[in-house]
Amino acid sequence: MKKVFIIPILVIVIVAVAFKWWSMPIHFLSKVESNDIMRIDVFNGNTGKHFVIEDYENINKITSSIQEIPMKKSKISVAYMGTLFELKFINTEGKQVDKLIVNHYDTIRKDPFIYKGPSNNICLDLLIFIESTIEEDK
Repeated sequence: MKKVFIIPILVIVIVAVAFKWWSMPIHFLSKVESNDIMRIDVFNGNTGKHFVIEDYENINKITSSIQEIPMKKSKISVAYMGTLFELKFINTEGKQVDKLIVNHYDTIRKDPFIYKGPSNNICLDLLIFIESTIEEDK
């Protein structure tokens, strides 16, 4: 008789924990200081251009805007392809700290999930502006 009650309770607990985990906000780059980022390697999936952001002020703006936004899982990104901006954050030791894909003003893809933010705060306009002012790396 006791097993009859344990199984439904266990299922309810698992579902509740899974829902809580799914809906918890995430802050990307939360363990990174902007001072620790030496450069951001950027790939524009629309134009095919690669460029590097090494200006401290722009690195700080991009890093801060991504860190400040609480993102929530929106859906699984397994079947989704395409990239607007792929950002690789490189630290002062030359190691990649993180890799994110910015697909919209409020959307970041970091496999295996797509994350949505509460508003249009991701630095997409700044990335577009920087790309227009920097020559393509060869």
